[in-house]
Amino acid sequence: MLATGNLNFLGKKKEKKRKIIRSRVVPLNEMTYCPEVDEIFILPVANDTEKFLRKVWGSFTNKMVSMTYSNDQPVFDHAVFEYVQAPNLKIVTSSSHFMMKEYANGVIPKELNGFIQKTKPIRMYHEKNLSARMIRSSMKKIRKGDTPDVEFVNLKEDKRLHPKVRTLMTPTMNYATGIPLFVNDHPIGVIWGIYRKAAAEDKKKEMELQLKSLFQAISEIVENQLNRGKDDYAARRAIEKIDTRSIREKIFYTRYGKQLKPVKSIISKSYINGKYYRLDASYTVPTTNGYSISFKRFFPQERNNTRTIVVMLPGFFCNRSLMDRLAREMTIHYGYPVFSLDMRGRSELTLPNGRIREGWTMDDYIQEDFPTALQWLRQNYPEDKIIVMGHSMGGFIPMFYTGSFDKIRAKANYNNLPNPQDVIGGIVAITSPSYIDLEMDIPGMDLIRSLGSFASTNTLTSTLIKFTSRITPNPLVTINLNMFFTFLHKISQSIRNFSFNVGTNWPTLRDFVGYRQITPPEWYFLMEDVFCEESVKVIIQFFKSQFSNKHLVSYDGEIDYTEDLKNVQTPLLSVVGAVDKIAPPDTVVYGYEKVKGPKEKMVFEQGHLGITIHPPTVRAICKKTDSWIRAMK
Repeated sequence: MLATGNLNFLGKKKEKKRKIIRSRVVPLNEMTYCPEVDEIFILPVANDTEKFLRKVWGSFTNKMVSMTYSNDQPVFDHAVFEYVQAPNLKIVTSSSHFMMKEYANGVIPKELNGFIQKTKPIRMYHEKNLSARMIRSSMKKIRKGDTPDVEFVNLKEDKRLHPKVRTLMTPTMNYATGIPLFVNDHPIGVIWGIYRKAAAEDKKKEMELQLKSLFQAISEIVENQLNRGKDDYAARRAIEKIDTRSIREKIFYTRYGKQLKPVKSIISKSYINGKYYRLDASYTVPTTNGYSISFKRFFPQERNNTRTIVVMLPGFFCNRSLMDRLAREMTIHYGYPVFSLDMRGRSELTLPNGRIREGWTMDDYIQEDFPTALQWLRQNYPEDKIIVMGHSMGGFIPMFYTGSFDKIRAKANYNNLPNPQDVIGGIVAITSPSYIDLEMDIPGMDLIRSLGSFASTNTLTSTLIKFTSRITPNPLVTINLNMFFTFLHKISQSIRNFSFNVGTNWPTLRDFVGYRQITPPEWYFLMEDVFCEESVKVIIQFFKSQFSNKHLVSYDGEIDYTEDLKNVQTPLLSVVGAVDKIAPPDTVVYGYEKVKGPKEKMVFEQGHLGITIHPPTVRAICKKTDSWIRAMK
């Protein structure tokens, strides 16, 4: 059954007597068209499928131990995956919630390691093999189009378990809950979650719904990769970011305008409030110089009565996936259509012909991409108020566009730019600095500050390009964190764990994430699915601000975005991270005080990225945003 819970394992010695299920010969006059459960034979997994599964099944247990209840408490302490290795079932991978950091450092806890070493595979047709019986029963359900049943087991008392299984149990392994997994309607094994304390009935129901969601999503992801290219790295990423609090019910590929690539539309049901929502990815809109912006839309089953849409902008080195938790919260719980935005360079969809032609500046975000997004939203939702919610740079982009609007329009003679006073109903800026003043403990930073204050933008540009020319065949115009970590993680699983160890201990990355409670699956999500490409020119603008005494200016130096914040009359809700080292509170409050329009401020004990992914903080921000929107006249 399971190695830590559904343990179909014998001890070190072979049993002298194995009790094998004997199927009686059924007389013809008693036969039915559907075989009995005990008669069903479990075929071995195909070789090519097994080769692929070996590369991804670690993500099954990683996802299990990262699952949480609606109150953010972990569902399981341990997880194991029992694989159909005919004629046996065998444990092949395991994870622990409380020991995830030790796992990330390559250390298997002694308690769990000793347990696994003692386990042995058990014959699938032994009468005490509960997992095998679950699989056979589920095969009948799958044939009828149903979902397998979730099994709850008392590991200390359940008489369906082999007696020797209980000798392997530790004091923390008292209960288990499992569900069979299928790929292309063929069973591959059983995933089990193990926990110490008995679960109340409401928790059991929540557990059951999450496991059924996990079953469905794993089947879909693995089948898709087996049929389309066998990208195990993409499969692991997709599995570990599954939203198990929703059940996918339908998937369509829809058309949008003249866009050649279809939009993938997923209709899911949130089991927390029983409401449906639709996710559409991606709507792509051209901007300038061959670049594009790309929207991901979250649409609720029932819109609220505010006639408001929310557009979300990620910040520096991050793509729109960073905003997923905020977007789902605003859509599912508060009924807002949400559009999360990738600007140029954030994905292949936003690059000209899929390749980088040249670098871009922060001004391209502010003066080209953001107004293009506003125009698209206004054309498609002419009667709705637009609220912009941005993180870090994603928050100051709408603020800078609003404050410097007249200068931007006059400078390039843009007569068709959407007027922010007419289009933007409010701005929610989350840890958005008005200038750059890093507080990270980087050796030599004081010297860099003193030298940088005398350096011109052209000097900084020349220096960076010369430096990148020395270490690469061609001068870099962008730096891509996502590609770097993707490269590392494709080398080996151990490098993947190494990145967590480095990231949580190296001050620069630790301060960038700023999330004390981060778990390895969340870290992998940031490293592999959020961090992306950034232009060297944008980095130079940030460096220049670091040495410019509370100013963030355009690349040519003609527009002082920070100073122009005094022109902002749009309602502002500013969210401050009290322990943020990337956008320290002073850099956020400085701009907040310059704004002349209606404004409110919230403060959380979170760091830079953590404020967007820490569940209680996300819920608090969204709750306040909803009440703030409703309070507007």
